Amino acid sequence: MDTSIQDLSQRLSITDFQIELDDIASNLGIAPHQTYKLDGDFHSHLEFDNSAYRGRTGYIGEWRTTKNGIRYPFVTFRTQRHGGQSVVFNGYISVLDKFEGNQPISSSKPIVASPIKSMHLPNDRKREALQRVWDKSLPSAHTDAEPLRRYLRNRNLGDVVGHLSKVVRFHPGLEYWENGKSLGKHPAMLCRLDSSKGNPVSIHRTYLTEDGYKAPVPCPKKLMSSPVAGVSRGAAIRLFKASDTLAVAEGVETAFAVHIATRIPTWATVSAGGMATLQLPKSIRTIKIMADLDRSGAGELSARKLAKQLLIEGRDVFIVRPDGPIPRDMKGVDWLDMLRKEVVA
Repeated sequence: MDTSIQDLSQRLSITDFQIELDDIASNLGIAPHQTYKLDGDFHSHLEFDNSAYRGRTGYIGEWRTTKNGIRYPFVTFRTQRHGGQSVVFNGYISVLDKFEGNQPISSSKPIVASPIKSMHLPNDRKREALQRVWDKSLPSAHTDAEPLRRYLRNRNLGDVVGHLSKVVRFHPGLEYWENGKSLGKHPAMLCRLDSSKGNPVSIHRTYLTEDGYKAPVPCPKKLMSSPVAGVSRGAAIRLFKASDTLAVAEGVETAFAVHIATRIPTWATVSAGGMATLQLPKSIRTIKIMADLDRSGAGELSARKLAKQLLIEGRDVFIVRPDGPIPRDMKGVDWLDMLRKEVVA
């Protein structure tokens, strides 16, 4: 008797997708859950239960079934940190990867003995998606990239315009998707994440308006899924060529602000989770960790985790924090806020 992919997909549990879900959570700077509940309800991440992000940072998931009977998980992660980010995990592709298409597999053999692709091997669909977005983008100095340059000037980051590296590009019309629905196309700033070995692993997107502001979409900042689960761990957006001294910050705009203020090459880790797991080339001996000051304490905690690892590696490490206190109407203070304060003053 043969068992189809439809039957086998019914046997899968959420634990079969744990690695991919944990990878997404880590990229967003939120602690992975031991178990994920796919009941259609919003589940706040535990680390935010007593913070300003309660009820707005977490995930919502459900099991879905295609018309031809293939069951798969669909999970949306959301965080309000750094202006808001959202990443959708569509497990349908992962189900197909596990069973290599809709071919019958003998039920007389254990599922693990069937021709299954490892989730640690490259996902060609994700790689092709990343390449398509990058191929359709333009250099930041291109005439048509003015919305990107306006955005940086509007954020008081005009000093970096004209000095942007090749990891920062502009997309003239990138489609925005939310919960499987297209909400139209928008200009976008693209920033490439490179692994600790210097290989491209993902793209961070900031959706914009033509006049240089964040687009009016639910989450204007999103990170694309990596083609290999876990490969983005330790990665960073290498905004400037590093010397033996490097500054690191969470957000892209925050990193630009640090560079403007210090003239030190600065990389962005995208999130607090990215900060905590950052891996740096051995040639970098002195690191200034430009921590975020936020009510949850996640920024300082991730800075301390990174500092501990870098000290073990024998490097010189400094943690630099913005001046407090945090204003009542703000969730936190970062180095872009400090730069803005200077400009206004």
